[in-house]
Amino acid sequence: LCDWSSDVCSSDLRSALTEFLVASEVLPDESSTIVWSALDVLDDTELACSTALEKFKSDSTEGEQYLLIYGCLQVLSVQQDAARHLREVFGLDRELPEKLMIIREVRHSGVGHPAKRGNGITAKSNFIVRSSMKHGCFTLMTEGPGNELYTQDIDLAKAIKTQIEELGNL
Repeated sequence: LCDWSSDVCSSDLRSALTEFLVASEVLPDESSTIVWSALDVLDDTELACSTALEKFKSDSTEGEQYLLIYGCLQVLSVQQDAARHLREVFGLDRELPEKLMIIREVRHSGVGHPAKRGNGITAKSNFIVRSSMKHGCFTLMTEGPGNELYTQDIDLAKAIKTQIEELGNL
């Protein structure tokens, strides 16, 4: 993945991996398709994250903020899935580090299944506090069992950077 403060990006990873795989003929055909698709996804999501980081710096309408928040969280989740699939192809552990699971949980609660997460008495409802949205930051409010309210302040620029670091360590 790309650390935007350096010149090393997933396209570099793709080039190195392509050379290695072609030279060594390591993967069966069906796995190579997964690898190339996952690398495409990493490139695409890297571009989306880079664009989001730039957009966070400017003022946006509420509608644009929602698009950035929903889109960014979805992109981060898709990026994690691609990394998991790559690890699986190479026989590595698919489990994601805790920091990535937190980002994934924010995505599930905030934009994936906000109206109802869970079942029965443990069900929770989540929503983005509209007045809190600014420059990629927002408050996620959760109403849990017994009408208890919880808030979580989310900084998507920080989440993107955390994800880059954590995926880089996989």
